[in-house]
Parts: sequence; C-alpha cells; structure tokens
Amino acid sequence: VRRSLAAEGACGGQQQGSAAEKRRVLVVARKRPLFEHEAARGEFDALSMSPGVAAVHVCHMAPDLKGMFMRHHEFGVGLALGESSTNGELCASAIVPLLEHVAAGGASTAFMYGQTGSGK
Repeated sequence: VRRSLAAEGACGGQQQGSAAEKRRVLVVARKRPLFEHEAARGEFDALSMSPGVAAVHVCHMAPDLKGMFMRHHEFGVGLALGESSTNGELCASAIVPLLEHVAAGGASTAFMYGQTGSGK
C-alpha cells in the first residue's frame, strides 16, 4: 500500500493531482534575509519577491560618471518565496510533490543553486 508523504506529514503537505505535481519543471526561487554582518557593513537588499516574480535591483553609474540609477530586472518563476518563508513551506510546495512522484514509481530531481554559504 502506497501512502502519501504529505498525509504522513513529511515536510508539510500537498494534495496529489495538484497543478505543481503536473508540471514537468517548476522553478522555485527563495530569497534569504541579509545576515547581520552584511547589514553592519552597509550592504543592501538587491532582490525582492512577489507572487511568481523574482526582481533583481541593480545600481548603475550614469554614462556621465556623475550620477547613479537603478535598473530592475524581473524573472518569472513558478514559485517565489520571500525571506520570511520557512523550510516547511519550501518543502511542502517544492519537495513533497517530487517525493510523491518517486513513491508512485517516477523519477524526480531537485537542483539547488546559490552562493556558497548562502543557506541552500
């Protein structure tokens, strides 16, 4: 008898047959908060998250080399998790469907990318 990992409480839960389970590829972006030592050095947040969008804010020098301006680059993602998201939320929305697919005889892959020491 196969049991749903979500029903057992593994990492939260998500129902079988959900839209996330039917996708072939789901891009999940999770923002981490600034570390205290980064804020103490005067570093600033260059990323903001909204539903389905990760926006990168880049400061540029004007061509006259006298002023600066910001450019905002938006990237569409299947799921955007902000800095207040928990590991449980991430696991329930991104990992549980993969595990359930494997339990049903499929194959799944989770690929994590980020700067070394950033908390993957």
